[in-house]
Amino acid sequence: MRFSAEASFGAIIVLGSIGAIAVSKVKTRSQFAFAAIPLMFAFQQLSEGILWIALSAPGHSSWSHWSALIFLVFAQVVWPVWIPVSIFLLETNRLKKMVLGGFMAMGFTVALYLLYSIQEYGFSAEIRGDHIKYTLDFSKVLVTWSAVFYFIPIVFSPFVSSTEGMPLLGLANLFSFLLAELYFEDHLISVWCFFAALLSVMVLGVIIKMNAKKNRPEG
Repeated sequence: MRFSAEASFGAIIVLGSIGAIAVSKVKTRSQFAFAAIPLMFAFQQLSEGILWIALSAPGHSSWSHWSALIFLVFAQVVWPVWIPVSIFLLETNRLKKMVLGGFMAMGFTVALYLLYSIQEYGFSAEIRGDHIKYTLDFSKVLVTWSAVFYFIPIVFSPFVSSTEGMPLLGLANLFSFLLAELYFEDHLISVWCFFAALLSVMVLGVIIKMNAKKNRPEG
C-alpha cells in the first residue's frame, strides 16, 4: 500500500464532505463533538499532505517542522481526549458514563504527558519508502505506560457506548490498529491515523441512526 500527498489530499475531500454532512445532521449540542471528528481528521490529513510536499522539496524545513507538529499534536494529544469525551457526551446510561469518565481521565493524563514530551524531547519526520516515519524522542521509561493509557480510551470507548453503531466503529478501529501494527509497525502513527481517518466516515452513519431512533414513534 502506497501513501502520498495525493492520498492525504484525496482523503481530505472525502472527510471534509462527510464531516460537513455529519455536522449538518446534528440535532443536539451533545452530538457536535462526535459529528466533527471527520472534519478534524481532514485537517490532520491536510497537515500530513503538506508534510509530504515539504519533505520532498529541499528548503522547506520550516514547513516540515510545523506540519509534523500539527499532525503529532492531533495524533498524540487531541485524539486520546476528544474520542472518549465525544462518546461520553452522547451516552445516557449512568454506569457507562462513569466508565467513559475513567477513559476520559486516562486520555487527559496521557495527552498532557505526550504534549510535554513533544515539547521537551522533540520529534522528527522523514519519508521512508512509501510512508512517513515519525520518531518521538521520548523518555523510554514511560513509553509503555503512555502507550497503554493512549490505546484504551481511543479503542475501547466505542465498545462501552450504548449508542447504536458505536461498537461496530470500535471494532473497525481495533482491526485497523492491528492491521497497521502487523504490516506497518515502523510507520504506525501515520498509517493508523490514515486508516482511522477513513473509518471516521462511519460517524455520519452513527449520527443518522441516532436521529432516526429519536424520531421513531414509540409504541
